[in-house]
Amino acid sequence: MGTEELIVEAPASIANLGPAFDVAALAVNPPSDVVKVKVSEGDGIVIRNYGEYASSLPSEGHGNSAHLVAAKAIEQAGLRRRIEVELLKRIKPASGLGSSGATSAAVAYALNRLLNLGLGDWDLVELASYGELASAGVRHMDNVAASLLGGLVLVNPIVRRVTRVSFPELSIVVVIEGSKPNTGFMRSILPKAYELSDVVANMANVAQLVASVLMNDLDLFSRVITNDRVAMPYRVKVYEHWGVVKSILEKHGALGVILSGAGPSIAGFFKEEPPINEIKGELAKAGLSPMVILTKPSNEGVREVNHY
Repeated sequence: MGTEELIVEAPASIANLGPAFDVAALAVNPPSDVVKVKVSEGDGIVIRNYGEYASSLPSEGHGNSAHLVAAKAIEQAGLRRRIEVELLKRIKPASGLGSSGATSAAVAYALNRLLNLGLGDWDLVELASYGELASAGVRHMDNVAASLLGGLVLVNPIVRRVTRVSFPELSIVVVIEGSKPNTGFMRSILPKAYELSDVVANMANVAQLVASVLMNDLDLFSRVITNDRVAMPYRVKVYEHWGVVKSILEKHGALGVILSGAGPSIAGFFKEEPPINEIKGELAKAGLSPMVILTKPSNEGVREVNHY
């Protein structure tokens, strides 16, 4: 065989969507990662990182999401091949926007094509999830599923299915201030057991969250997106600026404000594009100096592109 290559782009994602802890995630773009994957005769996996956040990434081994996915893909293919990955890293790592998930999704998609693995949606999500071992230490599937498929994804490992739902046109403001403690700590602060009433409430809120998206019922969406009793109430305590950011976004008409993943990103959902410069100014007056991203839901997941 000669050298074959593919360039793909994968969107960022917001996981743990409101009350849907470890169950649902939403693809958003911008930002996105772009990877060029080459497969040729030989052995070895070579990762080259480029872009604004390249310096924060290892280039090989178990600490690199692309490397882990490539190694698993080669194992599944049962072939001797040399894999080269060039990653344009545009999603800030450890920001709560599924940075490692986007990279993992892009590499999994490209190698499924280039190695002729013939994977369906669930098996592709499973392959991509190996990349999450680099950042989270566990193979969680919500971020990679959203980046792969786009839209709102619902992940169910018990029945080995991922369900995709198109998401309404909304504007999303993401505020990134500071950094989060490691994922292990953010899981450790959650209760080991919950009251039955909290479990029932979350089941109702997740069910109506999905219904609100299917029916494009933004009033219902607004009422359930913030009603989490499993993760968010405990995790927001880690971020002293949570209350300030939430009140500023709500003042400008946010339908709901949630943590993205385990933070530090805080995401506000809006019917119309909000006055982003006013929001930045008010955040600065409050003594914050965050990165502020204006983005939208992406109903397109990984896509093939012609160039970086």
